Amino acid sequence: MQKCWETVQTSHAAYAEEVLDKKDDQGNPIDANPEIWMEEMISRFDKIEIRADMQIEALNENKIKEEKQRAQEEQKQVSKGSESIVKIDKMRFPAFNGDIQAYPQFKEEFHKHLAPLCSKDKLAFVLKGYLSPSVQEEVSSCGENYSSMWDRLDLRYGDKDRLINTILDEVAALPQQGRNGDILTP
Repeated sequence: MQKCWETVQTSHAAYAEEVLDKKDDQGNPIDANPEIWMEEMISRFDKIEIRADMQIEALNENKIKEEKQRAQEEQKQVSKGSESIVKIDKMRFPAFNGDIQAYPQFKEEFHKHLAPLCSKDKLAFVLKGYLSPSVQEEVSSCGENYSSMWDRLDLRYGDKDRLINTILDEVAALPQQGRNGDILTP
C-alpha cells in the first residue's frame, strides 16, 4: 500500500509539472487559471494523503492489537497448562508401589489420564510424584529423562514372564478345595 501511494505521489507531481508547462502556440498557458486548478488539486491531494495516512495508522494499530490479543491467548494457554497440575492433584491417582500386577494398569492410566494434562518438561516430575519412595529410588538415576524413567520401570515391572510367574505362584499358593468343599492341604 505504501509503494502504491508513493507511485501516486510521483505520478501526481509529474502530471502537475506537465500541465503547468503546457502553452499554446502564442506561449499562453493552455489552462487560463492553472494555479487555481493546481491549488485545488493540491488541496484535494493533501486531504486524500491525510486520510490514507490515518487508514495506514489504523491498520497498524489493529495489527498491534491483534498481536497483543494473540499473546494474551498464548499466555492463557500456558496458564491453563500450569493449572493442570493443580487439577491432577484434585483427582489424585494412587502412587505405584512396585506391585508388578498393578504396573500395566498404572502405566495405561498415567499415559491416558495424566500425561496429556502436563507439559513435556513437567512429565518426569509428575511421574515421580506418582511413585512410592522405593520405586522413586529405582528411577532416580534417570534424572529428568521421562522416557528413560519409563524404560527403567518397564524393565523392572513390565516383564510379562515375571508377571505370569507371579500370578502362577499366587494361584499355586491358594488352598485347594475338594469336591465336597473341604480344603485340601498338600
